[in-house]
Amino acid sequence: MGVGMGCVVVASLVGVGEEEGMTLSKKAAKKEAMKQEKLKHQQEVAATNASESNPLAGIHEDIPLVDLQSKAVSGRKWTPIELLNEELMDKEVLIRGRVE
Repeated sequence: MGVGMGCVVVASLVGVGEEEGMTLSKKAAKKEAMKQEKLKHQQEVAATNASESNPLAGIHEDIPLVDLQSKAVSGRKWTPIELLNEELMDKEVLIRGRVE
């Protein structure tokens, strides 16, 4: 009787090992499927971005930054903010700034 019980235990352990192996295989397969799905999505996005053309490409061209900058001199005197003091109080000054 002891031998039969030993066999049952061994069979039982083998069965548990197989289930764990199948569970790990299922998990690994699911993980691999997720990786493949993510890779496929990235490739689709890259293909879409590569195939989209700029609708304004024929109308606009690349212009050097120097040509875009203002060349006209206005003659205005700009006052740096750090130079504002009490001497300039009640006088009109021109400052430049940005609000965020």
